[in-house]
Order: sequence, then C-alpha cells, then structure tokens
Amino acid sequence: MPINIAEWKSDGKHYTIEISNDKLFLQRVKEIDKEFKKEGIDPQKIRKVRTVGDGRVQADVQRLIDGPKENPFGKLEQKSEQTPAEKLEELRAALHAENISQGELIDLQGMVEHIDPSDFELLEAAGVTEEEANAKLAEHRVLETVSSEESIAGDVILPEPKHKV
Repeated sequence: MPINIAEWKSDGKHYTIEISNDKLFLQRVKEIDKEFKKEGIDPQKIRKVRTVGDGRVQADVQRLIDGPKENPFGKLEQKSEQTPAEKLEELRAALHAENISQGELIDLQGMVEHIDPSDFELLEAAGVTEEEANAKLAEHRVLETVSSEESIAGDVILPEPKHKV
C-alpha cells in the first residue's frame, strides 16, 4: 500500500505527514495549508509531496491535492470531450478488468456527483462509504417522489363519489 508524504518547511516551522489513506491525507494537507495561509504564506511554495510504494508516482499525489486540471492543449486530448456518463463507463470497464490506475481512481472520486445513487459499485470504488451511499440513495428517492407528486398534482381530478355516505 502506498504511503503519501507531504512536507512543509518555512521559517521556524516544519511539518511532515505520512498517511496511506487518500481521504485522510488530503484532509490533513488542507488543514496544514490553511494554517500557513493564515500567516500569509503560500503553502504551495513550501510544500513538497511524494509517495512510497506500489508504483504510484509523485504526480498522482500532487493531482490528488490539486484536483483535476484543465488540458492546456484544448481539444487535442480526445478524452476531454467525453460526457460524464461515457467517462464513468470507461472507468467501470477498467475497474472490471482490474486495470484501473490511481489517476483514474482520483478522476472517479471527482465525479461522485455524476454517479447514479444506486450504483454502489462505482460509489464504492470512488471511496464513498456504504452509509454515505445509502443516504444519497434515500435522498434521491425522496426527491424523485416529491418531483413525481408535483408533476401529477395539477393533473389529477378526483371523480365525484358514486355513493354518498
């Protein structure tokens, strides 16, 4: 299992973290970055990140922190023209082939809002816990129910009862 390492060095301050869980790593990096920002220091100028083990490269860790970046070459990259649904299916195929890269998993984490709430396979691969997935599915069902009730509410005409009580 790879270990993510981040190190900050500034006048009199030195922080180093080593965390294997991507979510916890990202959370802690943001917390430490915030501390430096409060002091008027740009954390990107004093932070170095790397990883150890499992073939992950430094660029994957930096991408985890920075999030996806736009392609500076515009339309030269075909994949940028994919719809979210197409990209999700491509990631699902890589997942089924057990051939998904760390970068693709990071992409998947960034696409959680596009994943159908009942698609537990992709939600799990994106790092969404079972509780979060069930809550998302329940919220989706409530919104779906409210939406369908609103659309019928204006169209329903109740007939007069045939038998008066």
